[in-house]
Amino acid sequence: MLALKYCQKLSITPVKWICALLLLINNASVPTLTHFSGIAMTMPYRISIGHSLSFQEKQAIQKRIDQIFSKIHAVYNHYNPDSIISQINRLDAHIPFPLSAELYHVLKETKHLTAATNGYYDPTVGRKVQLWKTAAEQGLKPAKEALQSSKTGWQWLKLKENFLEKKDKSVALDLSGYIKGYTLDLLARGLKALGIKHAYLEWSGDITTIGNHPKGRPWQVLLYLDKPLTVPLCNSSIATSGNTYQRWNLGAAYTHIFDPHLQRPKICHGNTIVSVKATSCALADALATALLLLEDKEKAADWDIHSVDSEVKYLFFESK
Repeated sequence: MLALKYCQKLSITPVKWICALLLLINNASVPTLTHFSGIAMTMPYRISIGHSLSFQEKQAIQKRIDQIFSKIHAVYNHYNPDSIISQINRLDAHIPFPLSAELYHVLKETKHLTAATNGYYDPTVGRKVQLWKTAAEQGLKPAKEALQSSKTGWQWLKLKENFLEKKDKSVALDLSGYIKGYTLDLLARGLKALGIKHAYLEWSGDITTIGNHPKGRPWQVLLYLDKPLTVPLCNSSIATSGNTYQRWNLGAAYTHIFDPHLQRPKICHGNTIVSVKATSCALADALATALLLLEDKEKAADWDIHSVDSEVKYLFFESK
């Protein structure tokens, strides 16, 4: 599947301690579903179309899927040293960098989400995230001097239409926690452009849907921790994040979720799982990541989210 087999992994992994995040299908007299599945950037994807397809239609859909994943790898994957984001992260200060209309829109949207979540979702922490990850994998904490010299915050970036300029060379972008959901939004948009009216799309645990299941009901997803919760989805999305995996024991249990307020990874005092339902999968993805930094969802009551998407619901929040 194009060059995806060698793509590096984005730092947004599945929440493995969810027992199931499944498409529920009644096996009795199931209408025809056409499935597409594969691995993109080391993470599995599954797409189910709500009706049968001709050979030519299948080819067109697979081609569109491959094109979108390839674009994500080429533009947004900071693990790809040749990606546009990696080029921006290596850029010296005060050099205008040209942006495509799409990348400008993505950066403008993530900047707005930083403000809307009171700074709990912030993609400008990329340099410090990398410093912590590199050191933690060796059982160490990063050097204080390196952390202090690494800038974070949108005030260090000048974002104008079709251009981005860094005010300090050290500031770096990490769009993890947004781009996985954004990819699913792009895939759904691509399928609609091909005339698909009913589909279920999942990539590494994040899910979006088009229309209904061919039985005429919404698509259904099962979230399970201690108690099962069935979530109906129709032209909507759900993203789930947790902190059980990707921990480092450095005198305390540090998680892979970086806290922009404390300027360090969140210290884990238990297991937390968050699921967010929204029209946009990118928004659900970002909110699920940001909510992991809070002790409970009530602390997000003043987030200006419903001005972005009135359908947002914090479906599942459990901390133990």
